[in-house]
Amino acid sequence: MANIFTVGKALVANTTTTLFTVPPKMVFIVRYLNMANNGTVNKTGSVHWEDSSESSSVHLFNGHIFAQGATKTFNDMDIRLQEGDSLKALSEAGSTMSVIVTFECIQDDNKMGSPF
Repeated sequence: MANIFTVGKALVANTTTTLFTVPPKMVFIVRYLNMANNGTVNKTGSVHWEDSSESSSVHLFNGHIFAQGATKTFNDMDIRLQEGDSLKALSEAGSTMSVIVTFECIQDDNKMGSPF
């Protein structure tokens, strides 16, 4: 039986917001992501994955321009985040933006990790 969770965050403008960090012995599979500009002017937003095993950051989108009231949605995703990885979002100064992410949570007692 899958454990599905959804996290929603109102972003603090011009500040990186951690949406979640994968705890020990767990794997999160991101299935859905939505970012919305709730403001009345165009603003930019970014979402990135911090890969703890590679000490790197991978953008899902970077500096995407959101028109007033616009959203960007990714459906049917299969992005596997492992122990220590995190998903983070950033919005432009003066913005009013939010993010919703849905992910599956799986226990990884074997800590199989990545095949690469």
